[in-house]
Amino acid sequence: KKEVPEEIKKKFETWNRGVKQVQTSQQRLEDNLYEMSKPLTRTEQDEDREAMLKEQEREEDPMAEYMRKKKAKVKGKVSRFPRYTGPQPPPNRFNIWPGYRWDGVVRTTGFENKLL
Repeated sequence: KKEVPEEIKKKFETWNRGVKQVQTSQQRLEDNLYEMSKPLTRTEQDEDREAMLKEQEREEDPMAEYMRKKKAKVKGKVSRFPRYTGPQPPPNRFNIWPGYRWDGVVRTTGFENKLL
């Protein structure tokens, strides 16, 4: 019978228990230790607890899908439209880049140039 190296044994110990499950239990343990370090009495102004309760997603929540989309939108801030890639636009007083559909024609009265 072959002897299995210690390195492989340790790897399989982790895999047998499930990597995600181990991480989840470790996170839960850290959260519990943090909660135990706080005073026993809780007030209504406990920001950590409020944030934790707001973060939880419940299956029967009718607003869950909307909040998920909103959170992804805020977190990613992914632009749905491509960025303008034409020639360098003239500067403006707000340093705003032109829209992606801009055709490159400057239709101004010259006010911006006088101001800058």
